[in-house]
Amino acid sequence: MCASSGAPKAHGAGAPRDTNHAIFFVISERKKCREMSTSDCVPTLSIGTLKWYFNQPTANILLPKKQTEVTKIINSKATHFKDRIELWVPHEPYTKIEDGYELTTKIHSNKLKSKSEAEKISQELNQTARSIRRTKHNLRLLAEFNDFDWFVTFTFKQDRHDDQKVLTRFQNWLHNVRNQKGEFRSLIVQERHKSGALHFHGLIGDYPIEPTKARTPNGRLVRDKSGRQVYNFPNYKLGHQTHTKIHDKTRVSRYITKYITKDLVSTNRGKKRYWASKNLQFPPVFENPEWCNKFAQNCSPENVYENKFGKLYTLTTQEYQSLISP
Repeated sequence: MCASSGAPKAHGAGAPRDTNHAIFFVISERKKCREMSTSDCVPTLSIGTLKWYFNQPTANILLPKKQTEVTKIINSKATHFKDRIELWVPHEPYTKIEDGYELTTKIHSNKLKSKSEAEKISQELNQTARSIRRTKHNLRLLAEFNDFDWFVTFTFKQDRHDDQKVLTRFQNWLHNVRNQKGEFRSLIVQERHKSGALHFHGLIGDYPIEPTKARTPNGRLVRDKSGRQVYNFPNYKLGHQTHTKIHDKTRVSRYITKYITKDLVSTNRGKKRYWASKNLQFPPVFENPEWCNKFAQNCSPENVYENKFGKLYTLTTQEYQSLISP
C-alpha cells in the first residue's frame, strides 16, 4: 500500500536524447531564456519539440530527458504541519513528473478533432474539477501551516461591479499598508455577491495597526451571528469591513476554501484565484515515506478520512516520533 519508489534520480547535463521520445526541459531555465535577449538565447525547432540552448557552459544547462527518466510513482505523501502529520494514500498509485520538468511534446490537432463534442465537454469538466481540488488543497495548506489572527471581509463603495478597478484598489491598499506600516501575513480569496459585486474574504496575521471594535452609529458594539465581537481596521476606507478573531484555526482554514467554486474557476481561467503574501510558506511534503506501512496498519479508524481518491490519515507529532524512533 505504501511501497517506496526509491530515491529520485539526480538531474544533470548529458548528451541530447532521441527527439522521438517525450522530451522534458527545466522550466526555470526556459523562463530565463524568455527574459534574455535574442543574441543570448537561440531557439531551434525539431520534430515538434522546442529546444532552447544558451550561450554558456554546457554544465549549466539541464538537457532534455526521456519521460521515464523524470517520472516517479507516488504511493503515499506525508504533509508535516506544526501540530500533526497528514498521510495521504491514494487508492491507486499515480505517476508524477519531477519538479522542474514539463512535457513539451504537443498533441497533434487531428487527435483533438477526432474527439466528439461530448468527450470534449467531459474532459473540460474533469479539468475544472481537478483545478478546483488543487486550488482548495493549496489554499488549505497555506491557511493551516501559517499563523493568522483575523478572519476578514472587505467590500467596496465605488465601482463595485468593475472587477479590474476593485482588484486594483484592493491590491494598492495592501501594498500601501505594507510600505507605510510594515509587513504582515495575508491570504485573500475573492467572492462574487448575488448582485455581481466583487468582495474579499481572507486571513490576516500580525496586522501592524491595532484593530478597533466595530460600533453601530448609535455607539453599540457590533457582534456577528455567533455573538463574537466584530472589529475594523481603522485605515480601511474603501467600503464596509467585518473582522473577527480566529479561535479555531483548522475550522477557519477549511471554511475559507468554500469560496473556491466552479464559477470562480471558470471565470478566472489564467488568473489568480487567491492572493498569498510572499512571507507565507507551504508545509514540508515527503513522498513515499518509509514509515507509511507501519502507521497505516496500526492507525485507529477515527483518524482516517476516505473518499473516492484515497485515504487521509492524521497522526500527532508524538505518534510520528514514535514511528521514526529506533
